[in-house]
Amino acid sequence: MAGSIVFVRQGDVPGQNVYYQEYLMTADAAAGTFPTTSSMPINGKILSVVTKPGATQPQAAYDITLSDSDGANVMGTTLNDRAAAAAEKVVPAVPPYVIGPLSIAVANNNVNSAVVTLKIIIER
Repeated sequence: MAGSIVFVRQGDVPGQNVYYQEYLMTADAAAGTFPTTSSMPINGKILSVVTKPGATQPQAAYDITLSDSDGANVMGTTLNDRAAAAAEKVVPAVPPYVIGPLSIAVANNNVNSAVVTLKIIIER
């Protein structure tokens, strides 16, 4: 089965000027690769990004890139070398302001059908 990055949900954080977007990322069943996919539109500062491996864990030290419409990696190298078995949260020193969708790309995984949940927390 082909790999996919699927938008799961968007929700508000109660009592805050904050919302999140959640994506389910599944690697290709034969090649272990993830397709590059566009996120839903974002309008605000990225406060944090959470990655959580699924039952079929990805390769240790896999990388995620979130690029804006100019091709800039808005999180720099902070999403590189992700843990295969543990959830991890990244909080940027200077939250990037994003207008529009991001390109979501995953590299350095060779585990077939690996699953990762990606959550982007955004301040309006």
